[in-house]
Amino acid sequence: MLPEQVWDEADLPNTSMRLGEPAGSAVPLVWAHAEYLKLLRSALDGKVFDRIDPVYARYCEPEGRSRRRQNLEIYSLRRPIQRIAAGDTLRILDENHFDLIWSDDGWQTTHTSASRTLGSAGFSADVATAPGQTGSLSWTLH
Repeated sequence: MLPEQVWDEADLPNTSMRLGEPAGSAVPLVWAHAEYLKLLRSALDGKVFDRIDPVYARYCEPEGRSRRRQNLEIYSLRRPIQRIAAGDTLRILDENHFDLIWSDDGWQTTHTSASRTLGSAGFSADVATAPGQTGSLSWTLH
């Protein structure tokens, strides 16, 4: 096995520290061996050995990329956005269930949308905008 650390200094008398030899670390990096073997296998195969083909197809192949939803903008407290393109859908995320109250005319009229669960990812509600729509969206969560 390959050692986790190799002694890279001159030999130390009366110790086991020898130049180019294992430094005596407690646990060899067994995962490093596995990664090295996967790298060798990948080089022989001409593709990543442990690639997940459905994920590769969705995100790397042109047909998969074209099937992804392109007109979706996501807002969360960790990813606040300032604007979206007309015709896009705004998806608002939060970790707690909420009712989204929103307006596209300066609060002259309001709309309410209940959030839906995303499982362990939290909750979301969507607001679709019309192509060519101008102005701003305002919203609050309850």
